[in-house]
Amino acid sequence: ALAMISKLKGPDGFALFKIYNSALIADMAGQKDKAAAFYQSALEDRPSLAAAPDTYERLIEAYASFKMRNGDKAGAETLIKDASEVLSGRMVLVEFGKQLSSGKAV
Repeated sequence: ALAMISKLKGPDGFALFKIYNSALIADMAGQKDKAAAFYQSALEDRPSLAAAPDTYERLIEAYASFKMRNGDKAGAETLIKDASEVLSGRMVLVEFGKQLSSGKAV
């Protein structure tokens, strides 16, 4: 599945979509190192942020959840805080951050 995704072509912002979905697939397959690398790569794809802010928001939620499930609560909280500043006005991230801080499963 990951090899197929890497071959896909698309418009501006599509790279973020590909990397994000690769992260999700690796995450669900239990490939933590690959998932972390894909998540981080997608996070660093700032040019795609403008083209696909909704995908970027979902990426942040998924990456924060990944960090929580792997024992990095502080990293998850920092990720949400930083993303909330970049994607100002996104109530989903504000609420997600509240859930993280309260220790709820995300």
